[in-house]
Amino acid sequence: MQTDYPNEADRAVQDDFVPVGAGGFDAPPANPLVQVHSLLRGRYWIAIPLALIGLVIGGPVGYRLTKPIYKSTGAVRVKPVLPRVLYANEQNAVMPMFDSFMESQASLVAGQRVSDQAMQDPEWVGLARGLDPSVVAAFRKSLEVSHPRGSELILVEFSDPDP
Repeated sequence: MQTDYPNEADRAVQDDFVPVGAGGFDAPPANPLVQVHSLLRGRYWIAIPLALIGLVIGGPVGYRLTKPIYKSTGAVRVKPVLPRVLYANEQNAVMPMFDSFMESQASLVAGQRVSDQAMQDPEWVGLARGLDPSVVAAFRKSLEVSHPRGSELILVEFSDPDP
């Protein structure tokens, strides 16, 4: 069946029309390197010097802006059962509600009482940081205590900019 078009321009528009969803999804995505190359074609003479200037300026600036943070990590293992000596009883069976017990122990380690005792340790006093409220607050902020669910470990991490 032949359709009559009033002029050739309408026929060209009709022949180029592709409905939405027809053939657009089966084509593989274009290679990003080819796309970058096509965008930079004829502009490499300015792109390369700008990249080198950014590298020369940005490298030292980025190096000086970042301060190293030193981390010390430790793990406390709490077994959910005691070893059996002669026979099994309720004292050497698996502890009920072990996860909630571990969470309470982790909160005790992160608590103020343990932090105060740690800051009165001779090794900490030897650092001569003092016991001002701002130092205590910084200490507690740097201390991170966590308990991964379902494990028998309490993870303790301390971060400080001073090695």
